[in-house]
Amino acid sequence: MLARSEVTPGEFLMAEMNCVACHEPTDAVKARLASRPAPLLGPNGVKATPQWLREFLADPQKTKPGTLMPDMMHSLPAERKAEAVEGLTHFLASIQGAPARAAANASETRMAEGNALYHSIGCVQCHAPFTAPDGKEEEMAKIAASSVPLAGPGIAKKYTVGELAAFLVAPLKSRTGGRMPSLNLTTSEAESIAMYLLREQLPAAGPSNDAVQMLPLGDAPFVVDQAKAGIGAQYFVMLQCGNCHTGTPNPYTVSNSAPVARKFAELRPRQPAGCLATTPKVGTPKFDLTDRQKTVIIAALKSQEILELPLTGEQHIRRTMTVLNCFACHARDRRGGVNGLHREYLATIGDVDMGDEGKVPPHLNGVGAKLRPEWLRDVLLKGGKMRPYMALRMPVFGTDNVAHLPTLFEKADVPADALAAPVGIVGNAETDANWGRKLTGTTGLSCVTCHNFAGRKSPGIPGLDLAQTGRRLRFDWFRRYLLDPQSFRPGTRMPPFWPAGVAVNKDVLNGDTEAQMRALWLYLSQADFTLLPDGLVQEK
Repeated sequence: MLARSEVTPGEFLMAEMNCVACHEPTDAVKARLASRPAPLLGPNGVKATPQWLREFLADPQKTKPGTLMPDMMHSLPAERKAEAVEGLTHFLASIQGAPARAAANASETRMAEGNALYHSIGCVQCHAPFTAPDGKEEEMAKIAASSVPLAGPGIAKKYTVGELAAFLVAPLKSRTGGRMPSLNLTTSEAESIAMYLLREQLPAAGPSNDAVQMLPLGDAPFVVDQAKAGIGAQYFVMLQCGNCHTGTPNPYTVSNSAPVARKFAELRPRQPAGCLATTPKVGTPKFDLTDRQKTVIIAALKSQEILELPLTGEQHIRRTMTVLNCFACHARDRRGGVNGLHREYLATIGDVDMGDEGKVPPHLNGVGAKLRPEWLRDVLLKGGKMRPYMALRMPVFGTDNVAHLPTLFEKADVPADALAAPVGIVGNAETDANWGRKLTGTTGLSCVTCHNFAGRKSPGIPGLDLAQTGRRLRFDWFRRYLLDPQSFRPGTRMPPFWPAGVAVNKDVLNGDTEAQMRALWLYLSQADFTLLPDGLVQEK
């Protein structure tokens, strides 16, 4: 029986390049690869300017370095390539509509806000930063090489402020694969970031305190030529563009047909050939791949029997976290996490002295044993947030891309001997919860000194809101964390109230460690709180 090997670099590349869009796979291979879908074209896609479209179609890599879009016209004679580029530009412009041209109202204030947001809410954990911390300019240049490219150096030619802002508010509408997630931006925030990213559109004098109009570089009147658009529609089919950009509307009469590529199972090259060739033949996509990338793809194709096997739960988790770049912020099982210069861009909101706990995203070691699946879904699908002091925002990747993770985390992490949540201790539920209320307050363990509670701010460090405990956590993890906080999060400021399992407070429940922790759980897991802990500021 074949071993379920780890996902290889070649497998990742084939999935991100969407090789199965042309090379028909078996159902098993298709399910395992879960290939990245291409951006939508047409009215639901992002509307790029015709000027940028023309340049991108002619030379994708030059216009947007690092793009996964292959050069489909590399083998056409110059005259035909010019005809195809022009036709496709008119075709795409005809089906997408004109880019949104909302008033830019750029000013020094909006630019500064966009700069601050871009460098603090998480954008630079994936994309290259534009400003460096003092003395770190050389390091910034190094991380730029490994960052996810934006729209390339021509971004100021590609978008209007209105169109880029609309994309930033709802990127999953046109990029369904989730590689660009939503950061729950308001319209105003998205406009400020768009203005900052498109700042080359500003007059040479730069922004002032007065509103300044911003228009794409090289912007010129463009009128769709229906005859050229019809020619572009023919090329769209002939060049197999619809294999990746599925669902693209094509209202023109098309007589061309697309060639049929070999099935995926028939791809067993011994050396770079076909799409991987240095000079692919006519009708074959030309990807910008290094020799190393070609080598790992060939290695994966030589072991296709592995691709027929379903991933294990942990492999599926790692694959998802890799393709969505979750490891840029979160560590799990000694992989990933914010490191190096990227840590310099982590910040807190307001004057909060919490050290790394207030800025660094939590690790995901054993997260399925820690968090209830309902809360995980809320975080993953809605951007649920428990750390209001953290500037970094939790991205939303979309149901199709991450809805499977809560179940996988649960199966991978929850120990077989996990304790069930308690239903009582020594008395009725109300009495038991009152013991937990006492422990939470200043006459017990003074939890509210450092933790917010039911929307009320603590007088000290604004720690996680304890009133969300039952909604978020599993009892077994809650209990083990209280016994040894440092083992779960090294460096945490959470003190050990039960060192070596011995209760510090002897006045509550006779110092019985297990009884005290059950009492805390019964109180903190209530749906609502009519009686608040002692010492808490009562006004919201």
